[in-house]
Amino acid sequence: TYILLVSLFLFILYSKSRPNQSSGKASDEKFRTAKYHNAVIFLLFLFFFCYVGAEVAYGSYIYTYAINREIDANKAAGLNSLFWGVFAAVRGLAICFATCLYPGTMLLLSVIGCTLSTLILVLFNESLFLLWAGTAVYGASMATTFPSGFSWVQQYTTIGGKSASLFVVGAALGEMAIPASVGYLQGMFPTVPVLLYTALASSTMTAVLFPVMYKLATAQQDQARYNRVESDDRR
Repeated sequence: TYILLVSLFLFILYSKSRPNQSSGKASDEKFRTAKYHNAVIFLLFLFFFCYVGAEVAYGSYIYTYAINREIDANKAAGLNSLFWGVFAAVRGLAICFATCLYPGTMLLLSVIGCTLSTLILVLFNESLFLLWAGTAVYGASMATTFPSGFSWVQQYTTIGGKSASLFVVGAALGEMAIPASVGYLQGMFPTVPVLLYTALASSTMTAVLFPVMYKLATAQQDQARYNRVESDDRR
C-alpha cells in the first residue's frame, strides 16, 4: 500500500503541468537541460542524503531517546508510532495536495516545516508536550520531501537513469551513515539529545541546499527572460 501511494503521488506530480509549459513543446525542450545540470544533481544527491538519513534516524531512535529521558515505555512506543503514523497519513493525503500545489511549493513547505519543528524540539527539549507536537509536525513535514524533490527537479532538467540512480545512492548512503552515527553518539552521550541535534542539522542543511538548487536550476530560464527583456527594450 505504501509503495502504491508513493507511486501514485509521483505520477500525479509528474503529470501536473506548469503554466509556462503550455507555450509549446519547442520552448519546453529548449530549457529541458539546466545550465548547471551536474551541480543541481550533486546538490540534490546531498539533499536526499540528509533527508533520508534524518528520516530513518528519527524513526529508529526516537524510542531510545524517549527511554533515555525516562519516559514510560508505552509512551515511548507511542511516540515512535506517532511519527510513522503521521508520516504515512500525510504522504497519502499529499496525493490530493499534488492536484493543487506545485512540487516546488510542497518541497518548500516541507523544508520549512522540518526546520521549524526540529528547532523547537532542540530549544524546548525538556518539554514533553512539545516533544509530541514537534514529532508529529516533523513526521508530517518529511512525508512529501522525497517525491516532491524528484518531481521538482524534472521541471528544470532531464533526469536520466544515471541521475536517478545517484539520488537513490544518496538516499541509501544517508540511510546507512546517519542512523549509525546517531546510534554510536547516543550510546557515548546518553544524556545529550544527539538525535534532536542531528535532525536539526539535517533540516538546516536541506534548508540551505534548496535555495541554492533553485537558483542553479532556474539560471538558464532567468538568463533567457533577461535576454528577451533586453531585446524588447532595444526595439
